[in-house]
Amino acid sequence: MADFQINSNSGRQWTSGNVKQISGQRGLGFYRLTFVLMLNVETSDSVLGERLTTMAADIFAGGRPLGRANPIPQQLPIMPANYAQERQVNFEIELDRARLEAIEDVRNGADLTFNLTLSSTLIDSAGQPRQTNAQTAYTANQSTWVAALEQMDYRKVMLLELPVPDAHLSPELAAAATSLGQAQQAMARGDYREAVGLCRDVLEEIMRALKDDDNIDEVTASFEWNRIDAASTISIVAALLNELAAPGAR
Repeated sequence: MADFQINSNSGRQWTSGNVKQISGQRGLGFYRLTFVLMLNVETSDSVLGERLTTMAADIFAGGRPLGRANPIPQQLPIMPANYAQERQVNFEIELDRARLEAIEDVRNGADLTFNLTLSSTLIDSAGQPRQTNAQTAYTANQSTWVAALEQMDYRKVMLLELPVPDAHLSPELAAAATSLGQAQQAMARGDYREAVGLCRDVLEEIMRALKDDDNIDEVTASFEWNRIDAASTISIVAALLNELAAPGAR
């Protein structure tokens, strides 16, 4: 089902389309988010003489601008034909860590809606250009967005590329590393209480490794945890575990 349309110079519909999916990619010092648009190009006589030469997409999340996405090379221009055709246009936007963190703050563990403003140029057979704007949106549910974060290696960066300790040499620290990974997965799902609870498991394993018999204070079970709390806790225990797992640390 089409979510937007672009009209020809004559006012007839030139194409309709929608955002089909998103995907992520890790770059060298940056992240790339791709929006896949599917266009259904019309075949009527009134649009056959026009071609789509440029497109750009201004991306918004949480009602605020995220940046401008551009199509990958060789996907434009699109020429109409005397038969129905479906064309794919991939829009790419480059993100840094601050923008990903801002997106996660907006999402707050729930679904995430991106709003797109599409700016296009149609040129008719006489060479006359016409600029048009269209609005569309794409909602990424939790699993879709978490998958995109996985493709961007976002979780690995947050965990400081923590090495997994040898289970034979230090089973407690290996168990702690496993719980820490589970805590981050819970945080990505928006289960902040579970994330903090798993961090308590990490600390208990660390205390076993240090032969410390003190009990973890359970008063924190009554707290209402949020994303900032979970992120801070994970970062702290990750740093602690990283130091303890280093050669010669104990």
